[in-house]
Amino acid sequence: MAAPPPVYNWTGCYIGGNVGGGWAHKDFSTELNGVFTGHGPQNASAIVGGLQGGCDYQSGMWVFGVRGMFDWTDMHGAGPFIAGKGYTTQIPWFATATGRVGFLTQPNLQIFVTGGGAWVRDHHVFFDPGPFEFASVTRSGALVGVGAEWMWSPFWSITIEYDYMSFGNKAVVFTNIFGNTGTEHIKQDVQAVLVSLNYRFGTWGGR
Repeated sequence: MAAPPPVYNWTGCYIGGNVGGGWAHKDFSTELNGVFTGHGPQNASAIVGGLQGGCDYQSGMWVFGVRGMFDWTDMHGAGPFIAGKGYTTQIPWFATATGRVGFLTQPNLQIFVTGGGAWVRDHHVFFDPGPFEFASVTRSGALVGVGAEWMWSPFWSITIEYDYMSFGNKAVVFTNIFGNTGTEHIKQDVQAVLVSLNYRFGTWGGR
């Protein structure tokens, strides 16, 4: 007698890891509502990778969930240098806390939209012409995204998604080598495409 097909139930929790690509864009201005010219823009990209965990609840063909994610990266960017003056930026990590709403196109395949909060760590250096001013800041913003998740066994799933994170226009305080401070307004967004492997644990995974 053939074995019965596996039963897929999305209600439960999961942990896992992810890897993908990330892109950041920054614009600089000395004024909050000023024109972003002369100090940028900057574009940066790098491989990203990290960990995620969350929980889902299935109701009919709909899956509702929450998830937290932390990713390490090494994005570097540099604006146009004019007479030896310009900015460089490094992003070591970003993190998200989001909700998800998914629809099952098959019992083991969902497409979803996601949204929530995002955080990013920035390290900035201003050259004049050598390293002259420095700033490190953790910024908060909002995330929207879309993706698909395939449960290829009752306890394992693979997710692919695109996320857009907006961090608005923030006044960042720089400190120079003499201890004096100044402010630069930096507008920033980050995008990521991620592939995740999830382990779904507990009695919910396939019951």
